[in-house]
Amino acid sequence: FIRFGAPGVSDILGILPPTGRLLAVECKIAPNKPTPVQKAFLASVNASGGLGVVVYSIDDLRAVLSGLGLLEGR
Repeated sequence: FIRFGAPGVSDILGILPPTGRLLAVECKIAPNKPTPVQKAFLASVNASGGLGVVVYSIDDLRAVLSGLGLLEGR
């Protein structure tokens, strides 16, 4: 087992246009839930003005981004 990055860092990190906000996506398979350290990382991202979310499918992520108006015309 090889760990990349710090414990708790989300599976996917990105930048949201046009603001440059950090996007942190923790990907899970149901019924798994984020660990306490993963929850703390996501809370830190959200408290800092980024968007930290837990998703169980690509449709979950699409719904979040669409709700923010970030998938218009795509």
